[in-house]
Amino acid sequence: MASIEIPPEDRQHIDYLADLFAVIIAIEQIEKANRRDLINPNQYDSTVRRLLEKYKNTVAHLQGARNPYFTTIDDFFDKYCARCLAARATIRDGPMSRPTENNARFLARQSVECSDHFITLLDSLRLQQTSVDVLNPPLGDLLQVLRKLGLSKEDFYMRLHNWQRRLDSMSAADMLDESAARDFAYDLDRGYACFKAFLESDPTLSTRR
Repeated sequence: MASIEIPPEDRQHIDYLADLFAVIIAIEQIEKANRRDLINPNQYDSTVRRLLEKYKNTVAHLQGARNPYFTTIDDFFDKYCARCLAARATIRDGPMSRPTENNARFLARQSVECSDHFITLLDSLRLQQTSVDVLNPPLGDLLQVLRKLGLSKEDFYMRLHNWQRRLDSMSAADMLDESAARDFAYDLDRGYACFKAFLESDPTLSTRR
């Protein structure tokens, strides 16, 4: 396979773009770990603040050096990190506060992530990407966020949880047949509608936590 030759004068520009991409991915991963309660609050806070500092320094250098491959940070996100919604929110708003410290902000971010997981799953099914290894990770993330929002006793949550059990009983490469995929999409559509109804009727959801 032919290798790509990078001119020496361009190597530093590309290295900084790679650094920026790596930092954004790292922030996205630490947000996922925090959402799944895999790290404690102190670890989360110190790690995110360190990554944000590196992010700011890298972006400042890219802007100051007039990198020919870099236009704006929004353009970079849209081209290379469009799925990193949690990282984008953290970069914009700062590290996630504990729910007791800033309940409204916590719930707002969880709601955005929840919507993203619904859309990711529905898009996968519409594109006929029905293997377990494609569907199960975002479904697990969706259920985790719904639990944090206090919605684990709702009927639509129970239906989605049953789908997780079904996927867990299958092998990673197994695929849902056409009928099962249609049923799953129906439960997701109905669940998403119920979730949006909860947001409209009680934007804080504070009594359900």
